Amino acid sequence: MANKARGIFKPVQMRRGALSIKTTIPRSGRERRYDDQIASDEPFFTYRYQGTDPDAKDNRELRECLRENLPIIYFYGTEETLYEPIICRVVGEDRAALSFQVAPLAKSDLAVMPVARRAATVIERQYGIVEVRQRLHQRKFRSAVLQAYGTRCAICLLRHPDLLDAAHIIADAEKLGEARVPNGIALCKLHHAAFDGHHLGIRPTLEISLSRDLLREKDGPMLEHGLRGFHGKQLHLPQDPVDEPDRKLIRLRWQEFEKLAG
Repeated sequence: MANKARGIFKPVQMRRGALSIKTTIPRSGRERRYDDQIASDEPFFTYRYQGTDPDAKDNRELRECLRENLPIIYFYGTEETLYEPIICRVVGEDRAALSFQVAPLAKSDLAVMPVARRAATVIERQYGIVEVRQRLHQRKFRSAVLQAYGTRCAICLLRHPDLLDAAHIIADAEKLGEARVPNGIALCKLHHAAFDGHHLGIRPTLEISLSRDLLREKDGPMLEHGLRGFHGKQLHLPQDPVDEPDRKLIRLRWQEFEKLAG
């Protein structure tokens, strides 16, 4: 449970610490396109003080979690009304920056550790936050891309959110890939699979092109109308030009398509 009015929640039954903290997503149109928290190399999340007084009640409660080594639920906003719950500990405080440091719970945190286990716990926690950041990255990337494309496939205009994906133009293979809307295209699951499998490519002119094999193949109506029917058509673009596919990335992806399937 998270408090709507405040980022830190403590039920009256709790004597020490706090139960949860929360990071929200701004209302539509105000969402940051790139999340510095997710992109950071630090082995923790930075959680800002409530206000500027280090000794305010909410801040004292989080400091108590740090001092007593108490677990806490971090509700991290991935969309305007959706949160990813992460079981964490408060692992540090930076009074100069008016913030706490919060890290996902490591498995070895579940037991009382001898001193010799502490180094292993730090490493495990670092791996844990990498996994959490990757998961948050994928959810926020999908949300931002689908929002930019009006929640419709850029090829066939299908509008069912549960049948839509945020396809990467350049694969998410680097540390966290390109966590930017211009490196994504909203595609239905059929066209996403075709795009990833190099059965479908997008020219630098943003014209849709199918592989030679699919153009020669004889099959049923799905191939004819679901794929071949879009050969030579233009990609539908976001309303805001800043969200359009990065032409440099499109060229790189097209060169890969030509080598493998063109």
